[in-house]
Amino acid sequence: MSTAPPVVIVGTGPAGVSAAFPLAQAGLPVCLVEAGGESLPPPSASRPSLSELRHGVPDALDYLIGRDLGGLRDMSRYSPKLRTAASPSFVDGYAAANRIDATGFDLVGTTTPGGLSNIWGAVCSTFDDDDLGQCGLCAKDLAPSYRVVAERIGISGSLDDDMASFHGIGLPTQPAVPLSPMAQSLLDRYDRTEKQADFKLGRSRNAVLSQGIGTRKSCTQDNLCMWRCRHQAIYNAANDLSDLEAMPNVTVLRNLTVRRVGGSSSELGWAEGHRADGSVVRVAGRRILLAAGAIASARLALEAISRFDSPVPVVSAPAIAFAILLPSRLGRAIPAQSFGLSQLSFRLDLHDPRPGYALGLLYDAASISIADLVAHMPLTRAGAARVLAGLLPGLMIGLAYLPGEYSASHATLRKRADGFAHLDLRGAYAPEHPAAIQHLARGIRRHFARLGAWVLPGSISAYRPGAEVHYGGILPLGKATGSLGEMPDADAIHIIDGAVLPRVPAKHHTLTIMANADRIGRALARRWGHA
Repeated sequence: MSTAPPVVIVGTGPAGVSAAFPLAQAGLPVCLVEAGGESLPPPSASRPSLSELRHGVPDALDYLIGRDLGGLRDMSRYSPKLRTAASPSFVDGYAAANRIDATGFDLVGTTTPGGLSNIWGAVCSTFDDDDLGQCGLCAKDLAPSYRVVAERIGISGSLDDDMASFHGIGLPTQPAVPLSPMAQSLLDRYDRTEKQADFKLGRSRNAVLSQGIGTRKSCTQDNLCMWRCRHQAIYNAANDLSDLEAMPNVTVLRNLTVRRVGGSSSELGWAEGHRADGSVVRVAGRRILLAAGAIASARLALEAISRFDSPVPVVSAPAIAFAILLPSRLGRAIPAQSFGLSQLSFRLDLHDPRPGYALGLLYDAASISIADLVAHMPLTRAGAARVLAGLLPGLMIGLAYLPGEYSASHATLRKRADGFAHLDLRGAYAPEHPAAIQHLARGIRRHFARLGAWVLPGSISAYRPGAEVHYGGILPLGKATGSLGEMPDADAIHIIDGAVLPRVPAKHHTLTIMANADRIGRALARRWGHA
């Protein structure tokens, strides 16, 4: 085995494992540092379907809201998966562990193996050159890595509907998971209706298996996707971590929260971590790759170059939630089997106050926790539950995202009285944000009304900055960092997660983060590898 210093990767989420694979496969020693301990335990293989749970099988409440009643906690500002897929401790402590002080910004992160891929929505789209912005990185530079990542994680969806080119052509793609009757009805109506130039609707592209890969099984449509998949059909970086850990040249250090990093190409880099008992561990490496989450990675990188009291942008994709009703579906039975993540997606062109596009996702309301639906209704819990019983067969929940140019958050690294560096994170939206939300809402109402679906009055609500968990643009490639995410004056440190994305378009960015991390890992592997 090589005695060369390892490449140290901080974080085991989608970016961390994506860089680790090409490095490890090239025969290089790799050390992954993870703040958490054990991965989240998988759901029971004998867990009933959501339909069976809602019809009162034994222990149904334990499955749906947890023995600790965590499924009833107030998470109304966030994705339903934060309530249903994990206990409150999943995101607790992330900001404190990474010395991030957030004001007006709903920071979401976790110190758990696999990161936020434990609870993500699994939506996958590739970026084109406009999505990437003017950074010197082109879509063709990412194309080989998009294919490698797609092959590894498994992506399903359509290649021949009106959203196929938007999500990306040329990737290995499994057949789409079957649509629910309600989603199919809406898509059929769209296909029969005269098309509008500024609106496209089609199937979503998801990192969900319709055909098994290895130990991961195909989707069984038990409608419990929001509660995590018992068959691992939804991609989770924690599964990749297990595969990496089995390789002889890969080491995983758990329960070690990295607080500082340093080093240049003329010397070994280093990452200094702290354990729960207060002990300090320093790990040396020829390169330090930061994949701790965009904002946590930025804090480490800024401290490494002593950039204090100088604000940096924190770009996020503003989002809204809404509910649409298909009256033609009312009175129908809710299907016993269905897919619980995004079934359909749409693109809506924007013209006011600036040109661009919004991305929307549609979910069957019956796949979402009743507690979350009730929390957004202007009724008592009992009254809302009775109304929902009648609406669910025809109710869909939508999320729509604006491009990051409508965000105006920023972060500043400051020395505190305790002697430590803290990142002061301030959330804000651009002045044009309210007008963009109104324009988006009008477009959604107009286009879905043409399809016989009605946006419920009062259901449109905007998320606060950060709650949509699409972070980037902090230390962008080609501007604040080099082409491989290396830091100026500390070029042994590379940022490989969302912090270096030059733009945060309305598209979901996880697949692009993974592809870019793979690209950086392959470039370093070519430099030092022997396989």
